[in-house]
Parts: sequence; C-alpha cells; structure tokens
Amino acid sequence: MGGEPTVHTSFEEIISIAQSNFESIVLFTNAMNNRIVNIHPRENDIIVYNFSFFSSRFNMDKFLFDQPGKRRLEIQISSMSDVEHIINKLSLLKGSPDLNINLTLNCMENVFNTGKSLEHKFIIILNFVRNELGMDYFIDHKIPLCLFEKKIQMQNAICSINCAGLIDSSLRLRYCNQYEEPLCNLVDINGKFISFDALLYNLEIGYESKIGLLKRANCNNCEYFQRKCNGGCFAHKYI
Repeated sequence: MGGEPTVHTSFEEIISIAQSNFESIVLFTNAMNNRIVNIHPRENDIIVYNFSFFSSRFNMDKFLFDQPGKRRLEIQISSMSDVEHIINKLSLLKGSPDLNINLTLNCMENVFNTGKSLEHKFIIILNFVRNELGMDYFIDHKIPLCLFEKKIQMQNAICSINCAGLIDSSLRLRYCNQYEEPLCNLVDINGKFISFDALLYNLEIGYESKIGLLKRANCNNCEYFQRKCNGGCFAHKYI
C-alpha cells in the first residue's frame, strides 16, 4: 500500500520479492499507472482497487481478469458522498467476472456526528450493490453497532489484537491505522529488532487502552458491549 505503490521505481521488483517470501500478498492501488499490468498475481494474491481510480486513464485491462487471484473494488462512503455519481460508475462494472465489492467508511470522519446522513447514503449504495449488481460484497471497518444495527444487518464489531498491528515507515508499531501515536519502536537502541513477544505485549497495552477509553465513554452500559461490539474501528476515537 502507499500512497500509490505503482509509482515506485522498483514496483515490479518489490512485488516479486514479496511473492517470493509470502504465500499471499495484497496490493492496494488506484490503478492509475500502467505498470500494474507488468505484475503476475497468483491464486492467493488480492488486488484492491480504490474507487477513486475511475478516470479517462483507466481501462478494464488493469483489473487483470485474465490472471489468477482475487479482485476487490473498495468504495469509501462518507457523509459527503455523491450517491448518484457512485451508482453511475458502479453500473459500468455490472457483469464483471470475479470482482467483489468492499464497502468502507471514511475513517477520518466522526461517524457519530454524521450518522443519519451516512446511514442513508450507505443503505442506498448497499442495496444497489446487493440487488442491482449482484456481486459479492463485504463491509470493511468494524462499524459500531449502535449506529446502523437497526437498519442494516451488521457483522459483529469486535476489535481484537489478532486484527491489529501496523508498522509505519519509521519502523514504529502502531495499534492500527486509527491510532496516530506509536506503541513502540521496532528497533532498540542497539539497532536490533525487538522480540515478537515484546511486540505482542505492546499490542496488548494498546488494546487495554482502547477498552479503557470506551468504558469511560459508558460503552460498557450498552447491550452490545463485549458481546457483539467493542467499538469497532471508530468508537475509541470519537465517542
């Protein structure tokens, strides 16, 4: 992921090295750069296309449908989204093979302040994907159930250490993309990587800090708390 990884001067080489060391890799891209057609995804590889890639420079060849692996289209929905514009673009992809939809929210938006507008737009786009496109879809970002649960059949919004852990470009460990503050440095003062146990310990600290914030926000009085929901990807930041 990036920025836009395809503009890196060693893009193809980085993909090749990753494939040599991992059974599965995931590439996040806007597909604006023609170099994406130079890679060779395998059966377990996934390419996630950000919805903003649609432009006069985009062509269907960049989906690489003739090669193995999975393809996802990520649609970020916010309170400012132009629903008609999104649906018109999605209509162009009706009947595309082996493409599924990833509906996500803008993680920089306070979804608790914009919930009503956001819910309305989300439902319209969700129904279009489900009923008109007939594509497989899933909802990314674990959305707190107190927002949409009554109108959208939501999955559990349980955040756990198993889905956390982000290493930034300065080799610092962060709990996830929603946390700007690092938990620790991956390299100690002697220039050696910390142990995996130390890494897990710091993730546990991050998790307990998150749960503490939610308890102070009275989430523990909610019928869903720690049963079906512990704030997902948003509650710790905005409640």
